Amino acid sequence: PVIRFDAAMTLAKKHIQRLWFPEPGSGGGIASRAEHGLTKADFDKAIPLEFWREVVDRCAVETPDTLLLAEAFWMMEGYFVRSLGMHRVYNSAFMNMLRDEKNGEYRQILKTTLEFEPEILKRFVNFMNNPDERTAVEQFGKGDKYFGVATLMSTLPGLPMLGHGQIEGFTEKYGMEYRRAYYDEQIDTGLVEYHGTQIFPLLKRRHVFADTANFVLYDFGNEHGTLEDVYAYSNAHGNDRALIVYNNRHGDARGWVNVGRGGKNRVCSLGDALALSSSDQNFVIWREVSSGQEFIRRSKDVRDQGLHLELGAYGRAVMLDWREVHDFDGRYARVADALGSRGCSSIENEVHNLRLRPVLGPWRELIALFPKLYEARSLADAPKAKTGAMAASSDPPAAQQKILGEVEACAKTFADALEAFTGRNLAGVPYARRVRRELEVAMTLPARAAKLKPVVGQLEPEFSFAVVYGWICSHALGLLEGDLALSVPIMDEYGLTRVLEEQLRTSSDASDEGADSGAFRSGDPSWDAGLVRYLAARDEALRPAIKTSAFTLEPDVLVRDLTGDVDAQTFLGINRHDGVTYINKDALERTLANLSALSMVVAGDEPGRKAAQVEAVGARYLEVVRAIAVKAALGGYKLEALLGANVRTL
Repeated sequence: PVIRFDAAMTLAKKHIQRLWFPEPGSGGGIASRAEHGLTKADFDKAIPLEFWREVVDRCAVETPDTLLLAEAFWMMEGYFVRSLGMHRVYNSAFMNMLRDEKNGEYRQILKTTLEFEPEILKRFVNFMNNPDERTAVEQFGKGDKYFGVATLMSTLPGLPMLGHGQIEGFTEKYGMEYRRAYYDEQIDTGLVEYHGTQIFPLLKRRHVFADTANFVLYDFGNEHGTLEDVYAYSNAHGNDRALIVYNNRHGDARGWVNVGRGGKNRVCSLGDALALSSSDQNFVIWREVSSGQEFIRRSKDVRDQGLHLELGAYGRAVMLDWREVHDFDGRYARVADALGSRGCSSIENEVHNLRLRPVLGPWRELIALFPKLYEARSLADAPKAKTGAMAASSDPPAAQQKILGEVEACAKTFADALEAFTGRNLAGVPYARRVRRELEVAMTLPARAAKLKPVVGQLEPEFSFAVVYGWICSHALGLLEGDLALSVPIMDEYGLTRVLEEQLRTSSDASDEGADSGAFRSGDPSWDAGLVRYLAARDEALRPAIKTSAFTLEPDVLVRDLTGDVDAQTFLGINRHDGVTYINKDALERTLANLSALSMVVAGDEPGRKAAQVEAVGARYLEVVRAIAVKAALGGYKLEALLGANVRTL
């Protein structure tokens, strides 16, 4: 179904004469052929027809379903598809001019082709290397320039062609005669993965880019004129629209995309190309592929002014998933004003968060007290025999009392804000008091852990104060709805986990400058915030066992509870490979370490619980989680071995 004609340009009349029968006085391409020269008239008489024209016409009759693909260099690409009717032609100008950054010249080729015959663009085969050329990694590298040019190749009309070894980052130039590779090269997995996020999604949407009916090429300019090094174009298929902008030079570019030209020199504005409304109440939203962020602008502004962009050296903006929304109540306008030219992970989330600002503000203030709590934690050497919440230390010193008072006040403010937002009567709900009471116990965890270490050893890694504090504020949220089982749904409904993650990230960044903040630092704020949510969902399973007078804990029961639902499997990195199910080592150990700390918080919060009872709970939990950790390691972190073994024998 496909015939590829290698070096097809050598059989075009123009080059047959240039090489073998040069016109008198022209010099020709081969000096020894000068004595065989022919005038243009004599040459046309000897070869009246183009060979390839005859081939194309005959194939159209005898093999109408065959795709004819020509390699036609020496700037013959346009002639082969326009005059000779070849279905596809290799576009060497794409590779050579973009590599050498002859951007003005290549943009002129695009302009000229659009002006005279836009359909020719569809027949170009754009590539960055082939067996006759140096490899793509040698010509374009592996950085921003490579991915910028690869983006153009994937989104311009025509046929993108990936060379052998291009995605893998191979450096060996493969000749057509090669039966095997001669270099022992390893696949650049990072390069392959980046193709997976930046290029492959574009290739899967070729229906948006392949045609020329809606293709518009723009001049990217500013007050100094057009920036020839910047390629800007849009295309559309049905309701799918795309705008691509790429700066093919080592230098910054700032300017506007506004007015461009489509086929047959048709003038088209960006607003028309994207089918935008001129209403003041309409906003346009799009997603930029490279960053994964969404942006929002007023539709009328884009229609009137175009779109202003700033691109760094070899920077690109791949803008897809355009959609318009009608702003009935001003919420999108407020988000647009707040963001300005910045992007965000989700415009709809920003709109949602704007509505929830009366609740998220107090929650953020509550979470922001975590660093102060860490600094004020108790460092008592040993617990004292005393009942109640503070059974493991003396009464909290003044500094601790002060910060605990601040926490309780912020928790009360948050509960009041939620009451006002929902219209429910939450008077008398003990949320704020519970948060303080459990934090009083949490302050004693270092002393308790120090006392238990000689008894049961140390679990690595140690628990995180950030996770403990986050769990204390989160797991009791269900009290605000009258049911602790609703804590996680409340976190999800109001986006509280995301705010927690933001605070963990902020505190983690700030801790790099501190001398004594390692225990607060979050190795992965996103994962730790997810751990808080995950453990909050297991509050009801944790608490009844600790409430019993004769506390017991079965390792296999704990393992099954930790791994028994879809969320747990996702969070703990449970995956299947070659028929075997594995659990992530780091996720399991960090979860167990924090769970053992929370067991003492829950136990110490029970009225009348003596220090010895609290420590018994902690010791038993540590024994169990260490046994689970050891068993998991011995079993190669295979979930079946962990679930099926009698870990109590360890």
